[in-house]
Amino acid sequence: MNPKSNHILAALSESMFQRLLPKLGLVSLTKNQVLYEEGGGQQGVYFPINATLALQNHGADDFINDVALVGHHSMTMAGKCCSLVSFDRTIVRLPGLAYRMGIEEFVATVREDAPTLMQLHELTQHRMKQMAKNIACASHHSAEQRIARLLLELMDLTSLHDIDLTHQEVADSIGVRRESVSIHLKELEREQAIEIHRGKICELDHHRIHHHSCGCYQGLETNTPKTPHCWPCIDPQLI
Repeated sequence: MNPKSNHILAALSESMFQRLLPKLGLVSLTKNQVLYEEGGGQQGVYFPINATLALQNHGADDFINDVALVGHHSMTMAGKCCSLVSFDRTIVRLPGLAYRMGIEEFVATVREDAPTLMQLHELTQHRMKQMAKNIACASHHSAEQRIARLLLELMDLTSLHDIDLTHQEVADSIGVRRESVSIHLKELEREQAIEIHRGKICELDHHRIHHHSCGCYQGLETNTPKTPHCWPCIDPQLI
């Protein structure tokens, strides 16, 4: 499996990529596997290939929901590291392959490479904007719109037209009741936008799903951090 199937690894300079390559290990991730949880668990840096990870935070009354999704276009640190954005828990939302390395190894390798640091800085800023958008979406858009948006985003991230996701997992992801998810998925199925078959949600008509989504869905190409060809120098102490 080519590590450069991950967009972040592909965008690195060749010299940095070669420095990271011996330290990357290909891992098979299972659905709902907990990669990191605050207060325990194994920490690591993950570069998904065809897996989708969910970054989660705890709310009141032990409520947990997805605040961001990470696929082949991005990466995440499952754990705490310096001033970078950290999340309470990282789980595998959809199974697949990813490249992994230790956080300390990663930091030691990239900390004096200004272009890579700038790339990570941009990724952090992008993720903050993504979180802010998700919070606004949860406050202002209906469960139906958010369910449709989630399906579209997962299909973008996996390049698949069928998603192995239960009604409860959809509910957990966007923070609504399972009963509400069932009602809205049945409506999408009635309109022949999707088909639910043996626990999988299959796309039948992308445009019909899009019609039910909110304006927060922009598609993967416009919702991915850009990677400039050159970067200004920054202080390595930022990482």
